[in-house]
Amino acid sequence: MSHKATYRATVISDTHLRAGRGDDFKFDRQFASLLDTVVKDGSKEIILNGDIFDFVATRPESKPHPIPGLGFTERESVERLEVIADAHPGVIEALRKHLRDGIRCVIIPGNHDWEFHWPGVRRRLAQMLGNPGHHLLQFVLGGQPYRPIPGLHIEHGHQLVDDQNIFHHPTAPVRPDPLGGLARVEQSVGNWLVRCLVVPIERYFPFVNNVKPFMKIGWFGQMDIHAMHLAQVLIEGAQGIFKDRRIPTRIKTIAFNAPTLRRWFGPSNSPLSKLRPEHLIPRLSHALNDDSTESLRRVARRHLQVFPDTRFMIMGHSHEIIDHDHELNRYFKRHGRAYLNPGCWNPCMHVDEDSAPLDIDQLVKGAEYPYKLAFVHLEGDRRSDLQAQIEVFEEDKVWLTALNTAPPGRQLQSA
Repeated sequence: MSHKATYRATVISDTHLRAGRGDDFKFDRQFASLLDTVVKDGSKEIILNGDIFDFVATRPESKPHPIPGLGFTERESVERLEVIADAHPGVIEALRKHLRDGIRCVIIPGNHDWEFHWPGVRRRLAQMLGNPGHHLLQFVLGGQPYRPIPGLHIEHGHQLVDDQNIFHHPTAPVRPDPLGGLARVEQSVGNWLVRCLVVPIERYFPFVNNVKPFMKIGWFGQMDIHAMHLAQVLIEGAQGIFKDRRIPTRIKTIAFNAPTLRRWFGPSNSPLSKLRPEHLIPRLSHALNDDSTESLRRVARRHLQVFPDTRFMIMGHSHEIIDHDHELNRYFKRHGRAYLNPGCWNPCMHVDEDSAPLDIDQLVKGAEYPYKLAFVHLEGDRRSDLQAQIEVFEEDKVWLTALNTAPPGRQLQSA
């Protein structure tokens, strides 16, 4: 790449910073080291492309609002930001350091940190980062893409895929409470399900989100105790979801129309009441394994086809690393164009389809989980000389355990 370019930037997505139980981000030191490296190499802008802070899964014990489409109040959101910042001082200090030195930081809210639409949350983060000016700390709100120079399109991606993660009021995300309470930020169906179902599952299986695909987990092993725990969580979750009968219309649409959810019932469309547990778990696996990966690929391909002026489309959300050599970019690569995605900064084990089911104890007691810390390097002043490249800063394995202690004979790796 040319060293004459005046625009150089770094894009990071999906760190999912949390606090307390379920926080799998072990990379404060690596995050700070990455920023030091890219700034030394000439980056003038750090772009945090969504789901950097995981408001949804922080303080999960809080009771959801009776109306599923309403999330946190402004005060609740600020409290969650403070809890996350206290758990990850290395990340906050790294950002503060480079903002103080004049490096620009751009934050694009994702579906897990939609709470940045609260003015109070933005002000509190600015205070944590040393109150930099608006020219240094920018928030891209309303579900809009970030286009700093011609030919470059950056957004998290959840608003482009019409599934459970979309927000229907992106330009007016702060919603009044019809029940007379304080205003609340809009909550997507996906976020509602995380709070009502996924987080309760994590109480028994802390690393259920660290295995892809979900259906490769051996729920029925030596004993059925794990399957019983899962069934108990699902029953409790269903009771909480259905007790006030305020089921979002959106989730009904998804349940009846999403191909993956239709697989719950199999080709015979058997009613749920007639399914035995050993039949229900695989169907549930298909449902929980449903994500935006394929949909986001189709959206990116379509965008590059329809908008030839876009040279690089950069997204997050799907947790899938996509570089120039990915088959999706086979055609666009010949024209110097691409859809790029730096993936997720959480440890995740991808199990091949032809591999044996994963031992469920690895979801309960802990195990080694691979990680790959990737980012997008951008350089160029005009569309004609703009370059973008996926780079991996570090990759290895980290030991994750529910008790935060390694088993005998093992050393706990820490960032």
